[in-house]
Amino acid sequence: MGAVGIASILMFVGFDIGRLIDWMREASSKDGEEEAPTLVATGKKVVLDDRRYRVFRPHNSALSVLIIRRAKKKDAGIFRCNLSGSSTRHKYMILNVTESKIEARTSPTKQKVRVGKDVTLWCNATGYPKPVVYWTREDRNRRLPDGSYQYWGNGLTVGGASEADTGIYACYMDNFVQPVVSYRFTLMVEDSPWHVDAYKMRFDSSQWYSASSSIPKPVMGKSYLLMCETRGSPKPLPRVRWYRDGKEVRNNRHFYIIEDQPEWRTSYASSTLVIMRFVPRFQGNYTCVASNVFRMKKQTFYMHGYLSQEELDITTGGGAGVGAEKEQKLPLNRLTPGVGGGGGVEDIQTNIISSSKYPLNTGVVFDSTRVTSMRKSNRNRKEEDVEDAEEVGEAQEGYEDEEIEVGTPLGPTDDEDQTEGSADGTLH
Repeated sequence: MGAVGIASILMFVGFDIGRLIDWMREASSKDGEEEAPTLVATGKKVVLDDRRYRVFRPHNSALSVLIIRRAKKKDAGIFRCNLSGSSTRHKYMILNVTESKIEARTSPTKQKVRVGKDVTLWCNATGYPKPVVYWTREDRNRRLPDGSYQYWGNGLTVGGASEADTGIYACYMDNFVQPVVSYRFTLMVEDSPWHVDAYKMRFDSSQWYSASSSIPKPVMGKSYLLMCETRGSPKPLPRVRWYRDGKEVRNNRHFYIIEDQPEWRTSYASSTLVIMRFVPRFQGNYTCVASNVFRMKKQTFYMHGYLSQEELDITTGGGAGVGAEKEQKLPLNRLTPGVGGGGGVEDIQTNIISSSKYPLNTGVVFDSTRVTSMRKSNRNRKEEDVEDAEEVGEAQEGYEDEEIEVGTPLGPTDDEDQTEGSADGTLH
């Protein structure tokens, strides 16, 4: 049997090394008409007018081989080989030419799996000649889960999937006749679902308030804190960035970002944006964006409106603190001793340490190096503080916005998962 597109070989062994061997194609019926027998070759000479036919006859051998290159369906039929001049010493051979093809069934081309679970990608190939199947990886990481660069077999199993297994895999099917057939598969290894919670605190607050709360309002010239923390078990830990009206906020003399990933909570991360001294131009929408290779979560603080010190005294009844304002409070585990003060860096640091993020019974101590650095930085800001005080005084007369240090634009606005597939299998 032969296949369309590949060479078909017919062999005959004679009994006399010196005798010629003839190859004949027997009569066949085509479209109801009988075709006469056709002489194909005699000895080594091909008589048929078709360059695809060749005869191979080794020296001093009785072997004769008829080769038909790039066989076609019309080449199918009955062939007879016999010793030249003899009508009795002959053999018949039947050549069937089958259409060459590759058919495949595959697993879904896009699959998701949790970290630590097993998953199998498969390509079942059939056809004639029977195809072989092999796998490669098509993204930056060229190594397959078993450490090799190429795997032969219908199924590729990824055991105990990890983040490194996220990528693009390809199976190739080849029967060495038809063009190679390939399929691509995208595998996404996901971590467990997690979320981001958002809270805010004023310099005189006794607790953290939800980001959706209408209080406490910022006070002119005083500090204000915005905090985002993860809830769940994100792996790997996400990176948190801050944006104001779509532009990234970085550390400068007006803003200070405190990152926290305590050793005693391996699946937790938080970031606090400290507005050192609030002035009218700092109003706007502040957004924290937490993202790892699998997800992106965000929360937005709507900072519009503020109080003067005089308005604060009236609102709180002569300095009773923000607790005097009526508002639904957070669970008791977030209540902390009242912290007052002028809103300096040291007061802010004390307020953060007093919050429930650092329960008193855990023995967690804030990074002393960071505190020392902030204190030195605070002393260096004396002249800048005077300028900020002047800004507060000028606020009633109007103030044009000043561009803060910014980075890349913020992305989507809703709190949603963001996952991407690419050739490198990575999020942007």
